[in-house]
Amino acid sequence: MLFGIDLLVGHGDPQRGVEALKALDFYIHVDFFENTAARFADLLLPACTPWECEAVRPFFPGNVETAAWSQLRKAVIQPLYHSRPDLEIIFELAKRLGLAEHFFDGDVEAAWNHHLAPSGLNVQQLRENPVGIGSEVRTGYQKYAAINPKTGRPNGFETPSGKIELYATRLAAAGYAPLPEYTEPVESPITKSESDYPLVLTAFRSINYCDSQHRNIPRLRRGAPEPIVELHPEVATRLNIKDGEWAIVETRWGRIRLKATYNAALHPGVVCAPYGWWQACSELDLPGYNALSSDGANVNMLIPNTGIDPISASVPHRSRMCRIVRLRST
Repeated sequence: MLFGIDLLVGHGDPQRGVEALKALDFYIHVDFFENTAARFADLLLPACTPWECEAVRPFFPGNVETAAWSQLRKAVIQPLYHSRPDLEIIFELAKRLGLAEHFFDGDVEAAWNHHLAPSGLNVQQLRENPVGIGSEVRTGYQKYAAINPKTGRPNGFETPSGKIELYATRLAAAGYAPLPEYTEPVESPITKSESDYPLVLTAFRSINYCDSQHRNIPRLRRGAPEPIVELHPEVATRLNIKDGEWAIVETRWGRIRLKATYNAALHPGVVCAPYGWWQACSELDLPGYNALSSDGANVNMLIPNTGIDPISASVPHRSRMCRIVRLRST
């Protein structure tokens, strides 16, 4: 069961992701739109937008005052059609599965009150004060120096030694290197592991959009209308790729089509592309892109889920070797 995510656009190796979704006995997707992953769901449920449901913000990032400020966002309108808030769906499902006692007997407001309890506030207070309320609770500093009443000694840090451990004793006990060790990426211009692919491909998140969402909104799409790949002008000149010209970006794992954009601030050995392209914007007559096709613009089509770090399990999404060529019209 997935809520508001498109794992076939937001993660590497989407073709394997398709195989995984197809292999599920039953797959429910809850979202605003039928995105790429949702098309493989057995059941697609409509989610409420933030303007159709209440939610609590227990704190705001910033400084000491905002970190202690809580607010309730009220619904602007009632849920449209058959949409429901994510939490309501989860809590109701928990009741049907006999798990109500672990989900506040299906009472979402009770859950929010539990979440707010350390601040001394509750949902009703926030509902009566729409701008929010500040809590008297403040961040505690140097907690490691506080005396533990049970031991009469300082709390220390949550490590086996109670100290800051530059030498990770837990990693050493598990047979891993206790100190950081640099390892060259599995694909590297230094080791020449991919000689047919001379450029390093990295990716970024377009500030116009939230990950793989909102490319259907005209106001946002006007600012970033097409999927691009940034490259250094010197490299583009050598490859005979003009600024604003469509190009093919390819790794040994796949290929996609993106519009070339010059960026002199980039290292000449690096190309950079935003991820998340699939949605169309009908109001501006701008197309969508098949996220599972080589004619599409899904950067994760170029990224495998291999070379995983053995300790953190992170995937090297931003160090794959690629090549870029001008897209010649047929």
